[in-house]
Amino acid sequence: MAFYIRSFRENDEFGNPTYSFWSENGEPVDSNQPLDIADFAQSFSTKSEAQSFIDSYKTNWVGFQKSIGQIFSVVEV
Repeated sequence: MAFYIRSFRENDEFGNPTYSFWSENGEPVDSNQPLDIADFAQSFSTKSEAQSFIDSYKTNWVGFQKSIGQIFSVVEV
């Protein structure tokens, strides 16, 4: 098992959610589509390590994504 950063956003007029997993360089892949997470998304060995990356948003791509309405969480896959 590994920990990954996932985001949530209600992105259409019906409020349908989009969940995305993220690569190391901030590229999203919509997890509503078939996806092998291990081949794409940045993994972390611990939940706290992944959460620390989210919390350090001032020095990475997370800050911009938060500013446009993304909500980030850590999930174990």
